[in-house]
Amino acid sequence: MNAYLIDPATRTISPVETDFSLPSIYNLLGCSLISSAAGQTNGDVLFVDDNVSDDEHEAFRFGTWEIYSKALVVGTDRSGETVSPKNPIELYETQIDWLGAKMFEPNVAFLSFPESARLERDAEDRMATSLQENLDWWDAFLKRNKID
Repeated sequence: MNAYLIDPATRTISPVETDFSLPSIYNLLGCSLISSAAGQTNGDVLFVDDNVSDDEHEAFRFGTWEIYSKALVVGTDRSGETVSPKNPIELYETQIDWLGAKMFEPNVAFLSFPESARLERDAEDRMATSLQENLDWWDAFLKRNKID
């Protein structure tokens, strides 16, 4: 089966053979943990290294995604199985902007503990209020219907 390997260090995108097994993908990307990125409407997706260090890396932009590792373009079928990409390699060649060496800056947001604790307290308060409202409704129902 075919896939496309995007290598920002050599600024190339080339067809590669793979059986789509994790060891094969890890070998092609030179990593041991992957994520998917830049999913396309036709099911094509990029597999990228999900364990990129906070160092300088050769990078590229694909749409709004900045990728700091090699990427493997694959397709997916209706059942979610990995297959060859549907788009031709030429389409991907026109959508890549080579960025050169860049520092990796994760763009993940974390909730701080105090905020998380406040949200948890708010949820507990809502649940307690809801529980009390349910108990009050059942109490009124039982009294109205003279059920002991």
